[in-house]
Amino acid sequence: MLFWGNIFSYAKDEALENLERAIKDYKYYGNRANDCILSLYRVRKDALVAIENAEDILKKRSDFGIDNINNIAGARASIRYFTNTVQISQKNSDFSDRAAFITAFGKKAIVDASATLSGVSDVQDNMDFQEDNSITTIGTTVGAATILALAGPVGFIVGGAGALGFGLASFFKNKEIEDKAQKMKDEIENKTEKVKFLIEEVDLQIERIRQDIVELNSCLNINDYPRIVEIINSLCYNINYKFKI
Repeated sequence: MLFWGNIFSYAKDEALENLERAIKDYKYYGNRANDCILSLYRVRKDALVAIENAEDILKKRSDFGIDNINNIAGARASIRYFTNTVQISQKNSDFSDRAAFITAFGKKAIVDASATLSGVSDVQDNMDFQEDNSITTIGTTVGAATILALAGPVGFIVGGAGALGFGLASFFKNKEIEDKAQKMKDEIENKTEKVKFLIEEVDLQIERIRQDIVELNSCLNINDYPRIVEIINSLCYNINYKFKI
């Protein structure tokens, strides 16, 4: 009986170690995703500046055409939410990170994630720009934890696998702890893959926006009006795009 007990004890310890590694990876990629979202926000703001500069230049060109003007006006109207968010965050730098997350995932997703993190089950989505508190209605902290909450948080992660093993030891035998740790590890690894995919998506969009900004400036120099309109529409689309995990 002691022999089998030792085997299950070793298996339990190994399962908990594997779980601990999965938790570390989960947190690591959460931090990386957080950095990507902040970088995306900065690049989107660069795109907004590029669009505004292009508009100023094109308004002075009589041959640009009314159809092109109307097309760009429509594209600009589509990013009004982003523009307003940037303006509000510029008035208070403390809101910058929140603005990055709102514009990347949408206000409802961030409110839901904030509710998950705070343990609040009923959070009103009252962040419309009809009021001046569109950003301030979100909790004061966003970051890697918000990313993980969007992916679907696992409650025991804060304590880590060691705390999990200690807590379960009072209620379960070694084999049961092993099985539960394995199940939790698989769940975390699945969520980690979602976060890694998000990082890839965001990185691709950052590069796409940067390339569009460079091309927009080049096209302004050669008066390639059809392409200018296409690029501005592309930039507005990417500014508006909302990611999901």
